[in-house]
Amino acid sequence: MARGEATPQSDIDVLVEMTDEGDLFDLVSVKTLLERTFDQSVDVVPVGGLKQDVRDVILREVRYAA
Repeated sequence: MARGEATPQSDIDVLVEMTDEGDLFDLVSVKTLLERTFDQSVDVVPVGGLKQDVRDVILREVRYAA
């Protein structure tokens, strides 16, 4: 979506910054909420979970939401 390359088969990728209190259950809850809201597959990844070889590319393409 952010690059204008989305197709009907595309999923939505969401990068999240976790607090110390956040856990796997929070990630699953966010994923479920977004999939129900958008009626589309969503991948939710914490910033700390980015693989080093793609981290810089992804962080350059991030579109922030509040």
